[in-house]
Amino acid sequence: MTRKPKTYFFKTVKRGCLVCGKSLVFKCALELKRKKYCSLKCLGIANSRTTTSDLQKATIGALNRGRKLSVETRKKLSIARTGQKASLEACENMKTAGKKRWSKHFAKHGRPPKKPHLRGLAKYSHWRLQVYERDRFTCQQCDSVGGNLEAHHVLAWAKYPESRYDVDNGVTLCHKCHQALHYKKKVI
Repeated sequence: MTRKPKTYFFKTVKRGCLVCGKSLVFKCALELKRKKYCSLKCLGIANSRTTTSDLQKATIGALNRGRKLSVETRKKLSIARTGQKASLEACENMKTAGKKRWSKHFAKHGRPPKKPHLRGLAKYSHWRLQVYERDRFTCQQCDSVGGNLEAHHVLAWAKYPESRYDVDNGVTLCHKCHQALHYKKKVI
């Protein structure tokens, strides 16, 4: 047996819809508390009129900053923003965004950011394969064949850009030996 919630009855009360002004008749206190609009249409109009304050926008922006958006969400945003013109302030922000990022990196590290895409080039892949073939796919420290091999630059990649793709500057190492070489750990 389920209990019904208590409703407090009183004389009928008339109140107008907050959007269109149509009169609403209430017979209990719960209805009076809950119902403010005569229809879903009026509710929708009222919800579309509400705007978020600048403080709320700033808070929402701060919470979402740095989040990665899914491809689907980016497409929806693109469609929603189609035809909208960016303000002059927004255009200026877009122009200086990359410069600000670079200057922060320079201030922190004292140098411009490295270009990581250089290691993804076909030239780098070809160099790596030549080093592996020369060393017969064998780690030159522990003599393990195959497995998780890595090509190590004898002369550092960053300090000697002219010898980056020189085959004589490369040595084949397994992952453990490569880590040990860089971080001075003992190989077990």
